[in-house]
Amino acid sequence: MSKTAFEDFDKDYQKINQKELIYSIWNKPKLTLQYILERCPEKHVYVLLVLGGIVRAVSRASDKGMGDNMSTPYVLLLTFFLGGLLGWVSYYIYAWALSFTGGWLDGKAESDKFRTIIAWALVPSIASLILLIPEVIILGDDLFRSVPLDNSTFNSISWGGIWSY
Repeated sequence: MSKTAFEDFDKDYQKINQKELIYSIWNKPKLTLQYILERCPEKHVYVLLVLGGIVRAVSRASDKGMGDNMSTPYVLLLTFFLGGLLGWVSYYIYAWALSFTGGWLDGKAESDKFRTIIAWALVPSIASLILLIPEVIILGDDLFRSVPLDNSTFNSISWGGIWSY
């Protein structure tokens, strides 16, 4: 009897470890998402949605030059609290909208499944939060300004490194 693609999938599916989902989402995303939906659909969803909102808020604060009118600590506090709360709410609405409009195309996924997929799909962008600390240390107030005040060579090289990721 020959080996089928399903048997390969089943064998790989057994290798997914519930304690290492954050790592397996990087190298086996489809398999990991299927595992999560079947075995632990609520695992880390709320935390990931809040962190995803923070990532979006930090990015928007930098893009909109919020540091022109506010201090960096205030911008960070605002992005962490409001971004976390509003991001969580907006992802809930987004999941509901996907479920609702998917019904027009005879889709059957409910909003909780979409919410889980959205949350886990945010993991790579959430990883960028690790770089926020060195960015704040190196660039300081210029991180959230529309035009950097420090025109030194070091600052220019730092900005080049940040924009390259």
